Amino acid sequence: MNKEHYLTELEALQAMIAEERLAHQRTKRVLETRLSASNALLGEALDRQDTAEARLSALAAENRTLKRRLELEHTLEAIMPWATQRQQASSSSMPLFFC
Repeated sequence: MNKEHYLTELEALQAMIAEERLAHQRTKRVLETRLSASNALLGEALDRQDTAEARLSALAAENRTLKRRLELEHTLEAIMPWATQRQQASSSSMPLFFC
């Protein structure tokens, strides 16, 4: 093989390498774009999860408060049944314009 043949082969290999680099760069950009989009979606999902956890915590606190109030009402009714009866009677005899 002569020198010209080697140069031609070298140029062909260099052209193939350049094409592979371009293909690699395109693939890299596509993957970076997908990664960025995935990270954005993950961030949104984490924000929604944080919001849901905060709501759940608030509902759990409200539930505990309501349970405690119910327990106190039952205790009050057991200790002083006349108090709850009087309260119910006074609220039922209230004039309609107060409702």
